[in-house]
Amino acid sequence: MANSKRHFTLADLQKSKVAAINQKAFEDAKKPENKKGGSFPKGPCLQVQWMWSNLAYWSLATGIEVVREYKFCESRKWRFDFFIKRLTTAIEYEGIFSEKSRHTSTMGYAADCEKYNEAAKMGIKVIRFNAKDYKNVIKNIDQILNQNNNA
Repeated sequence: MANSKRHFTLADLQKSKVAAINQKAFEDAKKPENKKGGSFPKGPCLQVQWMWSNLAYWSLATGIEVVREYKFCESRKWRFDFFIKRLTTAIEYEGIFSEKSRHTSTMGYAADCEKYNEAAKMGIKVIRFNAKDYKNVIKNIDQILNQNNNA
C-alpha cells in the first residue's frame, strides 16, 4: 500500500475526493444515533463504521476511490456497502448478530443470493465480511490490488 505509514487527520479526509463523494457519510457521523421509534439503530453498525474509516484512509493513501452505499442496479435499487470501481469489487458486511437479521432469514438470504448472482453476471467481484473477519478488509483489498497489478 502506497504511503502506508502516513497518518491522516479528519481534516485531510474531509478535504479529499472521498469526502466529496461521501458527504452524507460525514454528515451522518456528526449526528447522534437515533433509536427513537424502532428496535434497531439508524445508520451503519459499528463494524461497518470501522470498515468505512479504514477504507477511507486506504483510499487517501492509494488514491483509489472507494464509494459507500453504491447503487449498482437501478431497477432493483440494490446497493453495496462499499464499491471500488477501479477493482470492480464490492464489499459487503453481513450483519448476522442482531436478534432479527435479514441476512439470516430465508427471504433475506435468498434476496442476497439473487443480488450477488446479478453482480457476478455484471462482472463485479463481491467480497463478504462478518463480525469475525471484518478487520481483514484492507488486507483483502490489497491482495486484489496486487493480483490486478501482477496480471
